Amino acid sequence: MMTIVCCITLTAVESTVALIISIGTAIFTLIKYYRFEKRISKQEIALNDIQLAEAKRNEENQRKADIQLSFASFYNSSKKLKVYNKGFATAESVEVKFLDDISLLGLQKRTLTINRLEHLQNKDYDVHLINGHPDEIRAQISWKDDYCQNNTKTVTVFIQ
Repeated sequence: MMTIVCCITLTAVESTVALIISIGTAIFTLIKYYRFEKRISKQEIALNDIQLAEAKRNEENQRKADIQLSFASFYNSSKKLKVYNKGFATAESVEVKFLDDISLLGLQKRTLTINRLEHLQNKDYDVHLINGHPDEIRAQISWKDDYCQNNTKTVTVFIQ
C-alpha cells in the first residue's frame, strides 16, 4: 500500500513539475513574442517615416526647377553657352547675371533673360572666344518655379 501511495505521489510531483515547466515555457515564449512584435512595430514605424519623407521629397522635386549653365564645344569649333533646366518644373523669369568680366567671351549682354524654360529645355547663346579669355566665369542665376518665387544660386562655369 505504501508503494502505491509513493508511486501516486511521485507521479503527481512529476506531473506538477511538467506543468510548471510548460507554464514557464509558455510565459517565456509570450514574452519573447511580444518583445519581437514590439521591435517589428518600431521598425515598421521608422520605415513608414522614411517612406513618407521620400514621398514628400519627390513631391517637392516635382515642383522645383534647377537651372544650370555650361559651355559646349562643337565639331566646327563653335562654342555655345547653354542655359538649361534639369529640374522637373517649369522655370519662369530666368535671369543670368555674369559676375566676372565677359568682354573676352564675345557676349553682348551682361545679363541674359529667358521668359520660360520647360523641363530639360535649354537656350543656347553663341560665344566667340577672344584670345586671353578666362578659364572660368561666375554667374548668378535667378528664377521662379512652383516651389519658390525667389530661387537664386551662384555658379562657376569652366570654359573648355
